[in-house]
Amino acid sequence: MRTVKSNKLKKIIKFLSLLSLFTLALTQQTSNTFAGNPSYNCGGRLTANERLICSRNDLSELDREVSTAFYELTALLNRAAANLVRKDQSKWLKQRQKCKRNIACTRNLYLLRLDELANSLSEQRAYRNPPKNEERNQSDYDEV
Repeated sequence: MRTVKSNKLKKIIKFLSLLSLFTLALTQQTSNTFAGNPSYNCGGRLTANERLICSRNDLSELDREVSTAFYELTALLNRAAANLVRKDQSKWLKQRQKCKRNIACTRNLYLLRLDELANSLSEQRAYRNPPKNEERNQSDYDEV
């Protein structure tokens, strides 16, 4: 009888150990996905600039911000305009790659691109949602 209880206990301990490992692995993967990685996968063959971005939380965060703004903007645009933004993004990425392992160069390019995308997003949102006309006073019509 003791061996039966002992076997059940061993199985329960083994199951809980595996569950703990699975939970730990899942937590680690989730935190890596959201808390420090750029918008791209840091595994595999990377350029010097991509490795730099993967190694720095500040640059990874800027990369995620640029990526988010880029996708938000292209989603608002028609196909032709979105293609122009994609071409511009491709040119920007080539320029960013030239920074290689230079942190300041990479950060500055990210900040400039983020500013460009944010301005374009603001313009598109304003165009799509123009401010409502305020009620006019009768005096506005009397002047004409």
